[in-house]
Amino acid sequence: MRIWSVAARGNGRGEPDIVLVKEGFCWPAFLFGPVWFLWHRLWLALLGYLGANILLAGALALFGVNPAQQLLASLVLALLVGWHGNDLRRWTLLRRGYRLVELVVARDEGEAEKRSLEKLAGRVLALQP
Repeated sequence: MRIWSVAARGNGRGEPDIVLVKEGFCWPAFLFGPVWFLWHRLWLALLGYLGANILLAGALALFGVNPAQQLLASLVLALLVGWHGNDLRRWTLLRRGYRLVELVVARDEGEAEKRSLEKLAGRVLALQP
């Protein structure tokens, strides 16, 4: 079972737009960082990631670190993206006007979406369009 954050905002038609974000480590963000940022339209996070990568590569080259240690440093940066990728996604959703409305425990995203819609159907959301 996994935990999913449910973010919602009004869409002007009386129904909320809902986005589910899994809690925990994000393997796609770890393995395909820049592509994952682009897929989820996390522009500021992508710029920060690219800037950190450039600074890291420059600093390691400046200090004459060997290639194996450079690879290890890149792996650590990728691990950080994997650990915090979903947090960056939630942060971006909040910046875009979404509100975190609940947490749902489910086996997969489809079940989490079904459970969240069942819970949200029973209450009125005061969401701004």
